[in-house]
Amino acid sequence: LRIRPIDVHQSRVSVKRCRALVKLMLHEPTASTSALDRTLRDANRALSAGRDAHVLNDTLRLLIQRGKLELKLKRFSHPPEELKNAAVAAQVQLEAALALLPSATALAGLSVADAIEAMRQVYRAACQRWRRAEKSGHDEDYHDVRKDTKALAYQLEWLVELLPLAELRDELIELGKLLGRDHDLVLARVQMDAGAVPLPIESLAALDQIARKLLKKTRRRTRAVQQRCLAESSSAFALRLQNALLESLLGPVPAPTPVV
Repeated sequence: LRIRPIDVHQSRVSVKRCRALVKLMLHEPTASTSALDRTLRDANRALSAGRDAHVLNDTLRLLIQRGKLELKLKRFSHPPEELKNAAVAAQVQLEAALALLPSATALAGLSVADAIEAMRQVYRAACQRWRRAEKSGHDEDYHDVRKDTKALAYQLEWLVELLPLAELRDELIELGKLLGRDHDLVLARVQMDAGAVPLPIESLAALDQIARKLLKKTRRRTRAVQQRCLAESSSAFALRLQNALLESLLGPVPAPTPVV
């Protein structure tokens, strides 16, 4: 079968949604959720090589377009057989993971308190990693923030009827996209530095300068979005979830009466 970039990407997104759901199931036995999470993680990694190859193609084309460079860029990707093997491995592992998923009725045992606590923990991890990334400036730290941000967005998506926080979810999705673009630019620079892109030295130097400028601009935009969705404490975030739930069930929460 011909494996399209969109198929690889959508498969990885589906796996990540499952992992986010697993993190909400705190009422399930720890051994069960841990085994399921590891299986989903392995399925996701099996598709990563193909996804990175496609991202490198798209990123280099973006750099050339933004830099208005007249370069003939060949298509860089992993050998078709390698991509096929990765997809087959991911399919087998994903089927095993889905077989371990509980039935839909099992979610009835998920309490609101458990769901809020699970999201609070992921939110706290994302905030901590963001502070570490801003302090260190390391690309790997920004990538860690992206993973937690996407997990939190997927968790809100699973509970969208229970916790109608569409605005927060949309901001988290936007933050994840910006961090994804950040990662793509970093990947392109790493590949160019490693000699994986067969272009003249002058062209590589020009592309690297473009990548640096785009990365700087992307991180400025990322900070602006981060201030809207990852700036409060984890306890304040949990309180916001609780208030949203109360408002969806009982109507707007009245403001406290001032003491005279």
